[in-house]
Amino acid sequence: MKEKSKFHMWFRIYFIISIILLPVDFIICLIMDKPEYFKYSLFFFIPLIYVIFSLNYYPFDYSAIGKVKRRAFPKEKPSKVFYNTVFQIGFSSPLPFLALYFFEKGIGLDIIGFGRTYILYDEIEAVEMNKIGNVKIIHKYEGMRSPINIYNDSVYNVLNEKLT
Repeated sequence: MKEKSKFHMWFRIYFIISIILLPVDFIICLIMDKPEYFKYSLFFFIPLIYVIFSLNYYPFDYSAIGKVKRRAFPKEKPSKVFYNTVFQIGFSSPLPFLALYFFEKGIGLDIIGFGRTYILYDEIEAVEMNKIGNVKIIHKYEGMRSPINIYNDSVYNVLNEKLT
């Protein structure tokens, strides 16, 4: 397992400081009765939201505050790409921020703003499609939460082609 860069170490420190200072800032605003000071809380609130979403998509060790790098994309050119695909992982609402890359041996997922990961076709346990075209990918790759719901029926056809 590869360790993340020093940037991620500093981000973890910033995150911990944010957890401490956000309630402190809120209490100061209440005690001083100066709500205009609460605008400074944005510097502490934004990383908290980012980490919450990151933890929704990736297990702790692979998240924004985790220590392990996710599997990188291969150097080869993808055979098929779907941009701005609507997806849902965990408790999030469906969001159109996923780019899917189909490679020879696996599928690359690029969640815009949250990072990339690569799942081998051998790690995909099941691909299901419901009546309205939503695709559910159940996998056993530890670097990404399962299942992944994708709202694009064309993905189902490409995945079935690649898995057979």
